[in-house]
Amino acid sequence: MPLTAANPFTAWLPGVDLEKLPSDSVTWGAVTLRSSRVSPSGFRSALSQMVTQQQQTLSQRPLAQIIHSIGCWAKAWRTPGFYWRQLALDWIPLTSGFSSETVADGLDAVFAELQPELLRELVRREVGTPPRGRGGPRLIVHWLAGHIPAVAVMSFVCGLLAKSAQLLKPSSHEPLFAPLLAASWQEADPEIAACVGALWWPGGQSELEAMVLAQADMVVAYGDDETLRELQARTPSQARFIGHGHQWSFAFIGREELVPAKLHGLAAELAQDVTLYDQLGCLSPQVVCLERGASVSPEEFARALGMALTALESRRPAGRWGVETLAAIRGLRDSYHMRQLARESVEIYESTGTLAWTVIVDPRLLVEPTPLPRVIRINPVDHLEDVVAQFLPWKGHLSTVGISVSRRRVQTLMPVLSTLGVWRFCPLGRMQRPSLLESHDGRPLPRRVNIAG
Repeated sequence: MPLTAANPFTAWLPGVDLEKLPSDSVTWGAVTLRSSRVSPSGFRSALSQMVTQQQQTLSQRPLAQIIHSIGCWAKAWRTPGFYWRQLALDWIPLTSGFSSETVADGLDAVFAELQPELLRELVRREVGTPPRGRGGPRLIVHWLAGHIPAVAVMSFVCGLLAKSAQLLKPSSHEPLFAPLLAASWQEADPEIAACVGALWWPGGQSELEAMVLAQADMVVAYGDDETLRELQARTPSQARFIGHGHQWSFAFIGREELVPAKLHGLAAELAQDVTLYDQLGCLSPQVVCLERGASVSPEEFARALGMALTALESRRPAGRWGVETLAAIRGLRDSYHMRQLARESVEIYESTGTLAWTVIVDPRLLVEPTPLPRVIRINPVDHLEDVVAQFLPWKGHLSTVGISVSRRRVQTLMPVLSTLGVWRFCPLGRMQRPSLLESHDGRPLPRRVNIAG
């Protein structure tokens, strides 16, 4: 039975009637969902059927046809009123805590990248002319983490380019989007729909997980380093394992850009990066290093950023955060108010009467992510080049640097920042909107698997 507004299952398996399976009611955030209990033998049968369909249909289709289907599918997801998009906008805010406006903006951003011409260019850049053949792995298992929809979409699309059957294992933070993603192929392309599935299960089901890992030709996993090490150790040697660990991002702003004519534009661009996904994604800026000695002071920039965050609040409201998170934001604000009372040279700007956003100006450079939503720390520095070394302890865990400096300085800063293992540089306002043609964690997306024409 298909997923519907009245049947919010945390699963989608082709050919499996979820209504006939036993299920448990599990609460996420403000909603109770139905979690299907699938036996290891029943799950193995479903995966085998997906692989059979992949061998008989998907592996033999021309890549051009698959790219065309992806383009049509992505266009549908950007269309207001599309059934699966509407389910996502109705349910994902309840499971993830994000506002529906944030979810809509995130869906639009990721699906807008899946244009056929971009997909063709992606393949051309990475493999040239694909050889004729049956593609890559028969079955890819995507072990998801967090609750950012873009992660599932991009990982999934790369598997389609490899003509692989795919299983999405949703994160416990947000279990519903992956099943919606898989189920949405029913009308878009039934042959692809027969080769993709999604199933959430609670942790600790070692027999079920061992069976899934044994069936996989490739495992693409997301999570913290410890989780990835443990999962890789359980993955059979014949399956390729690709892990994407925790990362975070930051921004650099040079004094030459801090002029009155650019102030509000810069602030508005940074506010876009902060508010999309409530600053909880690996591409979200956590720290802003801003040079002193400009015609615009750090405090003036912080005030402008606060105004930009306030302006965005009506169009992209802050999410529904838990009691512990709200308490942590209050505690952080209080600690800075106490430092102000102690006459330390710190400033704090905050949303009036709410915990929607917090901007801190602190001359003490604290190089670490702020694990709180819409809390941004501005660190005034004398020279951007001189603080790069302080990020070295985070080498391998840094994703993106948003840069606003002169063109001349871009050429000198990028090689220095590259020593940190940073894989992506972009202007402010684009940090949360990577191009399909940009690499992921420093690796080209589809080169991880074989692509056939």
